[in-house]
Amino acid sequence: MSGRVIFHIDLNSFFASVEMILQPHLQKHPVAVARTSSQRHGIVVTSNYEARAHGVYTTMPVWKARQVCRDLVIVPPHFEEYRRYSSAFIELLQSYSSFVEQASIDEAYVDVTDSTKQNYVQLAEEIQASLLKKLGLPCSIGIAPNKFLAKMASDMKKPLGISILRKRDWPTLFYDQPVEEIHGVGDKTGEHLRRIGIQTIGALAKASPAQIIEHFGPKSVRLIEKAQGIDDRPVDPERAEQRKSVGVSSTFHDDLETAAECHEALRKLSERLSVRLKEKGLWGYRLTVQMKDSAFRVSSKTYSLEKPVQQSEAVAQEAVRLHEALWDGRPVRLLGVTASEVGPLKPFSYQLNLFTLEQDLARYSAGIEEGGSP
Repeated sequence: MSGRVIFHIDLNSFFASVEMILQPHLQKHPVAVARTSSQRHGIVVTSNYEARAHGVYTTMPVWKARQVCRDLVIVPPHFEEYRRYSSAFIELLQSYSSFVEQASIDEAYVDVTDSTKQNYVQLAEEIQASLLKKLGLPCSIGIAPNKFLAKMASDMKKPLGISILRKRDWPTLFYDQPVEEIHGVGDKTGEHLRRIGIQTIGALAKASPAQIIEHFGPKSVRLIEKAQGIDDRPVDPERAEQRKSVGVSSTFHDDLETAAECHEALRKLSERLSVRLKEKGLWGYRLTVQMKDSAFRVSSKTYSLEKPVQQSEAVAQEAVRLHEALWDGRPVRLLGVTASEVGPLKPFSYQLNLFTLEQDLARYSAGIEEGGSP
């Protein structure tokens, strides 16, 4: 390979893998990590490959997961352990290169261009074996000349896969695939692209920039670059520290028409946001609710919080309050909740309310136990 050589290293079913390390008796059983306090509303955070073979997938309701896989073992998440293993994962990668960019709790990019080992497949095999032997963590590795192609390559073979994706092979392997196969293109964007006649990655790669900008805005040229396999972003070890917000959103098949429907949707979004914050060991000091109505009008409301939030109950309480101040009764097509000014839990003080003191202290204690530190 000429030019840059980038690895994308993706830990396979990370949370489930950690649980099987902590509880060896779970090996060879279908396992899902999920909150079990509410069987009705609980969702699967992740599952191992044995469970996936039965049809269990991330975000599946717990009750449905038990239906499709009757032998499923459900374990609660242990976020402190996940962060501990994630830190060890990054430290191990840093022993191979100074250019390691953590993309999330279970994935990272590594620039190995200047590695003394020029057989990059052999180097990938060594990293993969080392992660498995020293930490017990299986991974898949994508090898490519840029970050985007490396990310796409790591998805080509799981678990424990190593895949090379050269720029010249991109059109042959991917141009006939649906646009949703591009990393970062979700169902909503895919649906919009299909409405304007773009259904495959190849069609997007050949699309007119003016057409894409007209429908998606100036930054959407990046969509065409992805479709062409172009990505000039360097592996930046400082990038993870620069991320300032964490958000989730949902577009609804049928518009939400009542406050109760909106509040239920916000509670589910708050659960997802809470999981993401805990994965990253972060708390949100500002909260934003975004809303799109049936006429595609977009509005949002932001509030600086007296107390940082991470637990789903606290996020939901603030999100519902913001929604009530924002909503004018029009049918709702999309809702989103974003935590910004995110960071570790910092010492804070506020005026204690005599009537909510017990509730506030219980919530704060729960936060420490489930993922924070005072």
